[in-house]
Amino acid sequence: MFPLRKIINPTDFSEPSQRGTEAAVKLAETFHSELILVHAVTPLPIIAESSGAAGYHLPTVMEDLEQQARDAMDRLVETLIPRQIHVRSLILHGMPANEIARAALEESTDLIVMATHGESGWKRFFFGSVTERVVHIAEVSVLTIRPPKQA
Repeated sequence: MFPLRKIINPTDFSEPSQRGTEAAVKLAETFHSELILVHAVTPLPIIAESSGAAGYHLPTVMEDLEQQARDAMDRLVETLIPRQIHVRSLILHGMPANEIARAALEESTDLIVMATHGESGWKRFFFGSVTERVVHIAEVSVLTIRPPKQA
């Protein structure tokens, strides 16, 4: 794992994931690592409807989602990443945990740094945790960053 040449940091652009990015930046500065920011655009489910078209053109919606992710990634790089850090960003397509683990392997990263969202109860049961899935399936080490405790 050491030295850390490449660090991958998944983001969904939320406040908790920003804490993960901040930690990844500190590690990249300390170890002079390349930082790879990733975001996964999740495929939209197609639901067969007997009354006709669903009202949107799926390829156009996916293009819009990808462009929104690229714009958000550009803002993230501008606001959180110091100029001295070598940073790249990747927009992935698919189920986030699978795509993060795959990208970490393909990019030969040494560490995945990602935030937990601190969900509990029914939300965690229903949606699961991307971070938890990455920890289980990734073939590289994963550092999880917990949100601060609320007072």
